Amino acid sequence: MKKRLFVILLAAFLIWGLWPVEKSQAVTPYQPEQIIRLHIRAEDDSQEAQNKKLLVRDSVNEFLSGRMLECNNIDEARKIISEALEEIEILAEQSSGQDADVRLGKEYFPDRVYAGVVYPAGEYEALIIELRPKLVVRGLSASLLYER
Repeated sequence: MKKRLFVILLAAFLIWGLWPVEKSQAVTPYQPEQIIRLHIRAEDDSQEAQNKKLLVRDSVNEFLSGRMLECNNIDEARKIISEALEEIEILAEQSSGQDADVRLGKEYFPDRVYAGVVYPAGEYEALIIELRPKLVVRGLSASLLYER
């Protein structure tokens, strides 16, 4: 039961549910220190950049959802994500057509309510994906100029 709750909560964050619910109707059934949130930063607030961000979100969710079923606690989730950072970066770049930096870190998040669950404002561990335009040097992608 504990494993199932952990997987459901992690998936809820990764899926980034968008169902609006009044905060007064929502619940907080978890400990924030037991959650790894997903934070994707687009290059700007344009509709195109936001659409790319959503493509990355969906790709990362699909990639991680099966792997998270193996998790029993946050340490296992952190290990799975850490070992997949390079794959997640490639996936983000392919999904967005942009360069991406991917890392685990701490981020401040404002209050959010997803699917009736309150995620209070505060600092959370997060999978952070920063998207930026591909650098082009004489017609070559800058990513071709160095090995990762």
